[in-house]
Amino acid sequence: MDGDWLLGNRDHCELIARRLDGLGARWEIRRATRKLQSRLPAKPGIYMFVCHPLFRAWCADGTGENFPRVLYVGRAGGGRGSRNTLRQRYGEYARYLPEAGRARRDGAPPRERRLRAWLRHGDLRFWFWPVADTEPLHDIEAQLIELFEPPGNSRRPPQLQVRRTVPAFQ
Repeated sequence: MDGDWLLGNRDHCELIARRLDGLGARWEIRRATRKLQSRLPAKPGIYMFVCHPLFRAWCADGTGENFPRVLYVGRAGGGRGSRNTLRQRYGEYARYLPEAGRARRDGAPPRERRLRAWLRHGDLRFWFWPVADTEPLHDIEAQLIELFEPPGNSRRPPQLQVRRTVPAFQ
């Protein structure tokens, strides 16, 4: 399916949805804050950081949309004897959240620079799916990364940086 837009492929989306349904749980969504870690389950699972941008497009019927974007997909547990939990994995990322107030480290490793750049955007939500069976986690993580193409999972640094804004039409 290389080159296809997988989010527009009904069969592909239904396949992933059936795999997730087979795990017997549902997504839970929480606002990503430092305090969230203690309220997360100490269980394995799949997780995503999802940005809800500040921009909202208002529609004729009075509703508004803000075009959420999956920034990062990961898994807790399910690989090479890993006993990580959703709570532990979240704690590893919480230090990159804007409210952490840590100084920027330009000499940081590439992965840390990427995460710091992507986890500081807009209204960030932590989506998580706790599971009992960790066997399919690696494959499901890979499928979600392929489906959403999250920039935080890319090996490339963020390409778009807004330095100043100018009117589109003058």
